[in-house]
Amino acid sequence: MGVTFVTALFLPSGPIFKTVSKYLDMFTLLAGSGVPIILYMDYRLQEEGRELCANYPNIQRCTYTTFDNSWVPKDVILPSVRNPSKDTADYMCIQLMKLRLMAEVAAGVVNTTHIAWIDFGIFHMMKNYDECTKLLQRIASGNFPTDSIITPSYEGKEYLDLFEHIYWKYCGSLLLGEKSLFPPAYAQQNSLVAMNLPKLTWEVNYWAMMEEHFKSYIASHDDSILKGVLTQYTKMSTGVTFVTALYLPSGPIFKSVESYFENFERLAMTGIPLIVYLDLRLLSRGEDLCSRYPNILRCEYVTLDTSWLPDTLKLPILRREEKDTAEYYCIQLSKLQLLCNAREHAKTTHLAWIDFGIYNIFKAPSMMDECLKQIAAAEFPTDKIMAAGCWPLPHVVGYIQYDLWDSICWRFCGGFLLGAAELFPAAAARQKELVLAHFPRLVWEVNYWTLMEEYFTNYPSDHNEAIIYNMRQFIIGGESISPIGVLTFVRHEKN
Repeated sequence: MGVTFVTALFLPSGPIFKTVSKYLDMFTLLAGSGVPIILYMDYRLQEEGRELCANYPNIQRCTYTTFDNSWVPKDVILPSVRNPSKDTADYMCIQLMKLRLMAEVAAGVVNTTHIAWIDFGIFHMMKNYDECTKLLQRIASGNFPTDSIITPSYEGKEYLDLFEHIYWKYCGSLLLGEKSLFPPAYAQQNSLVAMNLPKLTWEVNYWAMMEEHFKSYIASHDDSILKGVLTQYTKMSTGVTFVTALYLPSGPIFKSVESYFENFERLAMTGIPLIVYLDLRLLSRGEDLCSRYPNILRCEYVTLDTSWLPDTLKLPILRREEKDTAEYYCIQLSKLQLLCNAREHAKTTHLAWIDFGIYNIFKAPSMMDECLKQIAAAEFPTDKIMAAGCWPLPHVVGYIQYDLWDSICWRFCGGFLLGAAELFPAAAARQKELVLAHFPRLVWEVNYWTLMEEYFTNYPSDHNEAIIYNMRQFIIGGESISPIGVLTFVRHEKN
């Protein structure tokens, strides 16, 4: 898995379209992302190359060379519709070097399954540096198809004569594929160039003649070049990404912030993949955590939204008034929506909600460490969200229904949910419908979940190790911890 980026800066024999310093400035933004880079530089830029390698250890190697234009005939015919000062024969040759260099890299030693061409100065097209840096990091660690080279496509006007106009079927600035795909693509590009001489055109025009090598996604010459490859071609790997959050209420906090972070660090130390949402006021704490725990795939900084609450609310009678406030209910109700949001960043088929301070309820934390690691790597059903629950269905204990509006209902524990990523949008939408339909009443998230049982598979648990251990037992079909004896799970079998 993973992607190594390849890029180059060559100097034409005539005027350069942008200054060298401008290109170098833009490249430092790419190099500053920390993604692995194999670099080619014009032999006249060796001093600049050595400085870049010294400043950016993620540049795995830098080769000093020049582009080859010896094969271009003296009577070369260039497109009539072009920018004469930029679109010269030298420029066309430089653009055609992309597949040649990718084929060369593919034939050598690379530590990743995939490689990606990226333009040296690509950041001149990008609008949001910080966001693009994160996108590059996600691409570098991504899992992508192996059957075709992926490249952005710009829906411009289609020209029939590819030797007279540029055709933006492909944008040209990003190519991503499994290493073995590039040598045959380069060979075909070479053949097309040779058979059409003395006519010479842009590299993207030749690629339009060899579409069988490519899969494309719609993009413009902007951030969408990076976003599109992730949203449309990232392969989800089996396993579970864990999602958690810590919001700060405007009033007193139920536990100290330090105790929450102490418990979270125990969770982070397991090494399981985490997506974290932190109150914006905890920015420095989040940056510190991310620097120490590389398994935190992403940390988003958020502010609790309570603007949707009506002016008059009716809260439950049986509650802890200092803790169970309207703000607290909003925090608990954010779980399903945060799981929806996390889908964009997760690399696994399944997501799990886990409370930020869940280790507070464990008396055997080492056992929980191992259980979580097993869960993170396991396969689970895709039809329902699995949710830990304390109470059985009401009719089992002789009730018609539980009281949902004046006391907490522990049909669901709330601290742990696990399901296929695509299940959460519908569940979040249903929860929102129920909340709005019952205004001005506002209660715990677990009470609303009792009204939407069809979205969940409830497994017996409690507010202790059983919340994780029993999920782990689901994987192996073993006995589970129960406050009322021993229950045995029947493991789901795949159809």
